[in-house]
Amino acid sequence: MRDNLKFDESIFTPFKIAILPKVSEVASMIQMIDEDSEEAFFLFDLGKLIRLHQRWIEHLPQIHPFYAVKCNDNKLLLSLLASMGVNFDCASKNEIETVLSIGVSPERIIFANPCKPRSAIEYANSQNVRYMTFDNEQELQKIHSLYPKSELLMRISTFNYNAVISFEKKFGCNPITEAPELLKKAIVLGCKVVGICFHVGTGCRESSAYTNSIANARKLFDLGNQFGCPLKLLDIGGGFSAVHENGALPFESLAMEINQALSFYFPSDMNVTVIAEPGRYYAAKPFQLCTRVIGYRKVAASKITENPADDADIGFMYFINDGIYGSFNCILTENTVPQGQLLKKRKTSKTYWSTVWGQTCDSLDIILKKCQLPELFENELLLFQNMGAYSLTVSTEFNGFSRTKVYPYIKEDDV
Repeated sequence: MRDNLKFDESIFTPFKIAILPKVSEVASMIQMIDEDSEEAFFLFDLGKLIRLHQRWIEHLPQIHPFYAVKCNDNKLLLSLLASMGVNFDCASKNEIETVLSIGVSPERIIFANPCKPRSAIEYANSQNVRYMTFDNEQELQKIHSLYPKSELLMRISTFNYNAVISFEKKFGCNPITEAPELLKKAIVLGCKVVGICFHVGTGCRESSAYTNSIANARKLFDLGNQFGCPLKLLDIGGGFSAVHENGALPFESLAMEINQALSFYFPSDMNVTVIAEPGRYYAAKPFQLCTRVIGYRKVAASKITENPADDADIGFMYFINDGIYGSFNCILTENTVPQGQLLKKRKTSKTYWSTVWGQTCDSLDIILKKCQLPELFENELLLFQNMGAYSLTVSTEFNGFSRTKVYPYIKEDDV
């Protein structure tokens, strides 16, 4: 299955991992776990993660991925990625500590937060994490005073107003009006600037966002040569998705556009190393969230549709054992639109207007506001696919509910 892809299988040793002989065994595993607990849980399919990396290597072979730890910091996820040669994008001291704790060497880490506290920079220095980013003069001076031997990437802003979540208002210097002067100041200050980085935003819907930013980066590489500061590293950030949702571009189409832009603006004879910071690309698809209906209420359908014409129709309000303060926090932070499905298929096709609520006492805790579902009953399982991105890392224990546990598994033909 893996062809030439290799990873160190000894990473599995510290973890309790189920090995499943058949796809159908996943349903049995879900029922077995559910019998032991009333809490929601994640299933983590290691085989899917392995295949996602194969897919990356196939379509973006010249771009080395630095996984964005903030997306999902599950230790097994990080360990498997590390064993396959993936490096890491960290945004804080704690994330750096986490990655170092699994045996990753510091040269495989980029401290990709353009605004860092002094203590974090000092910690990066003590651990020899050299690569870090900046986008303004104050940050530049701070880094230089605390870690003069660091190797810096200047972050430029992108103009991608069609991304699900854009970052240009918060991070990045203007590549035309600000970046040239900032690069010059860095050189005068004696900083070691080694590259340019950008991030087109979460859920990229326009491939031109990458093309335009790559073109702007090339101008700055040329300017670096003029200033006597040759650059060697280009970081094209994140924005990749393995799941075609929220209008995000299909990965293969996006990869083709990026490869064409890199071939034109950064031909191989420039000897520029290109990296990226994928997060959700790796994290979302391998994680399936399993929830249980803990209660329900029969109502007039108009209460859900807010249409008086539905007064005579039946609707249902369901309450499940997770919510937006837990694993569904991604609804708020990432504009995720979760898609629920039943573990057991129904013989009847009849559906009703329904709302699915989370388990807390907050009326904002709503997962599916208006949808069509068959009639559900207490203890039925409702499954949500592609839930690994920005769910575990942003969940809370609001109302006293514990964070969702993860149960990893791998199929025999994936080992």
